[in-house]
Amino acid sequence: MDQIGSFRKVREEDWPQLYSLCERVLLRKDETHFLKKIKQDGDVAACYVLERNGEINAFILYSRVKIVDEQDESFIENAVVLGPIIVDTIWQGKGIGSKLIAHAHHKIRQEQECLAFVLGEEEYYARFGFSADLAS
Repeated sequence: MDQIGSFRKVREEDWPQLYSLCERVLLRKDETHFLKKIKQDGDVAACYVLERNGEINAFILYSRVKIVDEQDESFIENAVVLGPIIVDTIWQGKGIGSKLIAHAHHKIRQEQECLAFVLGEEEYYARFGFSADLAS
């Protein structure tokens, strides 16, 4: 993908780089702890990285969730949730996040994921097909 690198699925040996990138960009460990817990629990539905010259500069993760009825807690549907998406500070503001979201969203659709959610800026994520109206 020219100067920015190329997108690919995460590999097992990538996880330490992802944890490090997460802490370096967000400057806190709670998101990294959350990321490790998703991985440990086997809830990673999909994870894609942006790699350039052997270094991971960004990544996006979709985790598995189950939608249940609030009243009787019965199972309704499997779904995935976007997040976190992390872009190294030197690559922020260059459209990398948008390209990564578009790439990953296309890939999960190919993998037959039927329901994806995101918590975030409604206007920003609408351009990727997310809708607060649909979610409700």
